[in-house]
Amino acid sequence: TLTFWKEMTPPDVTVLLTQIRERLHAIGEEELKRTLGKLNGLSDAQRQEVQELPRRIVNKILHPPLEALRSAGSDSSSRTITELVRKLFGINK
Repeated sequence: TLTFWKEMTPPDVTVLLTQIRERLHAIGEEELKRTLGKLNGLSDAQRQEVQELPRRIVNKILHPPLEALRSAGSDSSSRTITELVRKLFGINK
């Protein structure tokens, strides 16, 4: 499925999607480190679940807007949409 979307999505939108995903996962990792530093006595299974939490949350939040960006990629309004998304997520070219 990822290969299909890469083929169907213009390169500038693909780059934007990657930038958004990387930015939000980096924020999740920072918060994970802060939280794990405060949690003592977690079992390995609990620690693993906590470590997966930011990734799962980010992916669920990002799914609808990323799908909208992908579908708008071939639309005539795609430039306006991608610029708006860049501003919303604070991503410079």
